[in-house]
Amino acid sequence: MTGTRRKLMMTALSGAGIAVGSVAAGGGAAAADGHSVVVEVRDTFVTTKVKDATSYTYDPALVPAGARVKVRSASVRGQRNVTTLWLGGLKPRTHFMAHVHVGRCGVDPLASGGHYQHRVGGPVDAENEVWFSVRTDARGNARASAAHNWTYEPGRFPESVVVHEHGPQARRIACASVPFAS
Repeated sequence: MTGTRRKLMMTALSGAGIAVGSVAAGGGAAAADGHSVVVEVRDTFVTTKVKDATSYTYDPALVPAGARVKVRSASVRGQRNVTTLWLGGLKPRTHFMAHVHVGRCGVDPLASGGHYQHRVGGPVDAENEVWFSVRTDARGNARASAAHNWTYEPGRFPESVVVHEHGPQARRIACASVPFAS
């Protein structure tokens, strides 16, 4: 992962006890019924000049190289999911949108594909997709969470969180790869 610092933690909770361990980026195991799985990724955005990175900025004026991202997804017993997004070092006092996407990040902003939908072909809304609305503070930091009464489906896990410019264009300005399948 050239140019990026990346940390991925997976926690599996079950009635028998708690297991906590580090998982290599992109690895891990899917949750089984009766278990809870927490996936957490921390990364640093780099410019598209860095090949084979995991998190990119596509607009350094809004998301400077070196800005930070943390994504935590908690799936509870296969029935509920809470995904939280933390951003640090972005343009201060700015409103952004972010969504969970189906593909991994790449040098091309479109590499991450479209929004993940719980019901494929269903409504394009915050109930069927994972949407975040964030406004950075004076230091460029922001946090938002999205909770759903469904979990990511095995066999079609999402693979990234994309930060969009707020407004009618909703241009993709940054992307963080997240192995939600862990």
